Amino acid sequence: MFRIFVLCLEAHNSHLATHAYHAAGSLCQLRVLNLNQNKLSSLPPEISLLVDLEQLSLSNNQLASLPPELGALPSLRELHVDGNQLSTLPHTLGNMDNLHKLLVHKNHLTSLPSVSV
Repeated sequence: MFRIFVLCLEAHNSHLATHAYHAAGSLCQLRVLNLNQNKLSSLPPEISLLVDLEQLSLSNNQLASLPPELGALPSLRELHVDGNQLSTLPHTLGNMDNLHKLLVHKNHLTSLPSVSV
């Protein structure tokens, strides 16, 4: 029996709608998820199942909010959410010790989450 492990999923500019990417939640060993330039308006809470995810790219979608479950991704080092419609970010992002790169330009943000030291 063969097992296939997907470590990187590139689906940018694929015209995906909000619920078309739920299958990615079953890819628990995924390290890179690129969903840039789609038509996503939300993320499911199940995104927290991707515990090995290191880079999440959601640039240039239609996201108005992000689920607080993003803060439960222990391996996440890069989060790209630039070019969306975000006015706030989940407070849980402030607790992410491994997050080193956060791209948020071209949104409607008025503040950033507090960082725990």
